[in-house]
Amino acid sequence: MGRGSSKSGGGGGGGTKLANTPSGMTYDQFMQLSEQERFDKIGDILDDPTIQVPDYLDGSDTTKVIYALGMNSKPTVVDDATLDTLPGKELYRTVYETGSMPPPSSDAILDQIRNGDYTHMSGSGGSAHGRAIYFATDFTDSTDYGRGERNPQVMRAKINPGAKIVSESTLYNQMNSKGMDARYRSTVNFGKKVVRDTDSMALYALSQGIDGWYSNTYTMMVNRGALTASSQSKSIKSGRSYAQSWASANNVK
Repeated sequence: MGRGSSKSGGGGGGGTKLANTPSGMTYDQFMQLSEQERFDKIGDILDDPTIQVPDYLDGSDTTKVIYALGMNSKPTVVDDATLDTLPGKELYRTVYETGSMPPPSSDAILDQIRNGDYTHMSGSGGSAHGRAIYFATDFTDSTDYGRGERNPQVMRAKINPGAKIVSESTLYNQMNSKGMDARYRSTVNFGKKVVRDTDSMALYALSQGIDGWYSNTYTMMVNRGALTASSQSKSIKSGRSYAQSWASANNVK
């Protein structure tokens, strides 16, 4: 079966009404399980061939679990001036258009993050801190990613008060204390399913209600609903030069 269809089943035991999600369980119901039951449920989802994520998403283990549990909370979107008044550190995410045919536009990629029912997570080649949606606290750190690329654009967001964000080392230590090797490209057992490469940290985080983690100037989000984002996107390129700050970047019409 190709990606793009799904079948509900399982979950919601003990007389609980089954949820209208591909796994038959919502994320809230999932979080009411014991920790071991949550790990087992992740394994069940990953092993279930009837749960197929839509074609427009990536095929990672993290995305499959997010989709299966209906974790489709979106950022709160406000105008740029309103975001200025909100507390918290600014986060930036830069995207660009690839050589795929036809390529998704930078506008479309950022709109998916803000407004899509689900959104792409990081690719295997860009997930050095685990599978997630990557942001940087430094504007230049973020936009350096788009230098020399096709139509680079940047979005701005802040983490909502009350969001559960931990350091990468805290995430490592929690996993290691439970016998999970949390190093990048590790092997972690979730139920009977062995998870390798970039997904183990993200799957552990969502199993603990953790919205994201940080390392130096980078913040990795698995729950974009924990963000408030500006409705404004900006182009970082003007002629042969690149903007050095959000304020100096050109608005995207």
